[in-house]
Amino acid sequence: MYTIVETAKGKQCSLFDEYRYVCDRIRNTRTYWRCEQYINCSGRAKQNIEEPPVLTSPYNHDPPKEANDIAQFKKDLKHRIREEQTPLTQLYRSELIKRYISNPENVATLLLFHQLKNILYRTKNEHYPPLPMSINEVYVEVMLDNAENKYLAFGTLHSLKVLCESSHIFLDGTFKSCPPPFAQLYSIHCYSSILNELLLLNMIWFLIHNSSLSISNKVLLADLKNVFPNTTIKGCNFHYNQCIFKKIQDLALQKDYYDSLEDDPTSVKCLVQQTGALAFMPISKINELWCTIMDKFEHIPRSQDFFDYYTDTWIDKGCLYPRQLWNYYNFNGPRTNNGLEG
Repeated sequence: MYTIVETAKGKQCSLFDEYRYVCDRIRNTRTYWRCEQYINCSGRAKQNIEEPPVLTSPYNHDPPKEANDIAQFKKDLKHRIREEQTPLTQLYRSELIKRYISNPENVATLLLFHQLKNILYRTKNEHYPPLPMSINEVYVEVMLDNAENKYLAFGTLHSLKVLCESSHIFLDGTFKSCPPPFAQLYSIHCYSSILNELLLLNMIWFLIHNSSLSISNKVLLADLKNVFPNTTIKGCNFHYNQCIFKKIQDLALQKDYYDSLEDDPTSVKCLVQQTGALAFMPISKINELWCTIMDKFEHIPRSQDFFDYYTDTWIDKGCLYPRQLWNYYNFNGPRTNNGLEG
């Protein structure tokens, strides 16, 4: 029994009698194979078209059974990838279970998914066209094209209907998960009841070209206020606190934060906690409370830089994020959009 698999470099490799052969030469209809370890092994075989190989020179070592199992596993995975549209993780588990049922002892020697991921995705992308190198190469027949700031929106009539019926809508943008040549992936989610369970589901996707997250947030806030004047707009409390801590990191105060004693009311950690707690204080008292915080923690090195950042970004009139956006006092709705991160 023999089979043809691929080497790590994509060349053909013959598995015959549990030994691995690479092609030595081809003459007319005959292929000559040599042992993969041909430097130290004289094993040879020849093969006519559509016929099994015939051994012409013996081996001097045991067959690499583990390598053969891995090669056959890769071959079966690649074959299924080319024939099916099954997600790769699901397909990998399916092949793994199949082998566990037939030969459970050999499963432990097979490669894990993360070790095969690059090979499997390359195989999957064989029949896909290359990604566009620039936004000018992106074209969809039904797309309204203004020739400049192109973006793609994905949704259905049903998703639009669900959005219209929802009392809470969640918005989020990301750069990390965005395919080139687009710069930002923006999504709209809402809660929907499925099988008597309330789930946060994506309704609309946007691929935006050449966008800055902070700028797009400001534009989005202005547009939402104009189009939906009676809507209450709130930011994510988790990301609000994340911004505060990121500034602490930027000011090289992270070590002081982690070294803070739990019962120290003047520590860096206490500064972060009290600043974050402003989101739950009455808006009318925020200015007074913020002044108290600045007086209390002014002894911390580089604290003035932190005070300037927070005042310019979250407190002052005309700041980047007005307090009505991040303050949750007397607000009973959702406080984060962390469900979108999953």
